[in-house]
Formats: sequence, structure tokens, C-alpha cells
Amino acid sequence: MAIIRRFILFITLIVLLLLAATFAYNNSDVVSIDLGIIQFKDIPISIAFILIFSVGWIFGLLTVGIALIRVVSDRRKLRRNLRAFELEMNNIRRRPLKDAD
Repeated sequence: MAIIRRFILFITLIVLLLLAATFAYNNSDVVSIDLGIIQFKDIPISIAFILIFSVGWIFGLLTVGIALIRVVSDRRKLRRNLRAFELEMNNIRRRPLKDAD
């Protein structure tokens, strides 16, 4: 099973490399890109595509990272509150019952 999985991965990587090479060959024109912070002049379209894809990927990772940090923080706060409520409930249960008399 692992051999088949590796073979499929290898074939997929070869196909992706061939597609990237074909894309680079068919789009050999040069462009200029201004990202606001940095400017790139006269770079091939294939490199520009990889650059923009990478910037988007990094931005996505940062966004997901911030969301995960918020979730972990909320979870920690909820666990702290749960422990406090459980302690309070155990204290209430241990109290002796008083009659209504």
C-alpha cells in the first residue's frame, strides 16, 4: 500500500513539474510588479506567478495562525472557568443539608 502511495505521489510531482515547465516556456514575457513594499522590474511571468502565490500562501498562514491563537486562548479561559465552577459545585455538595424547620 505504501509503495502505491509513493508511486502516485511521484507521478503527481512529475506531472506538476511538467505543467510548471510548460507554463514557464509558454509565458516567457517579462512584467513589473509593485507590491507596495517592494518593486520587481522585468521578471518573467512564471517567477511573478510563484512570487504572488508565495505571498498569498504566507498571508494565509499568518491569518490561520492568528485564528488558532485566539481559539487556544478562548479554550484556556473556558477550562479555567470550568475548574472554578467544578470546585464551587463540589464545595456546595459537601455542605450539610439544613432542614426547612
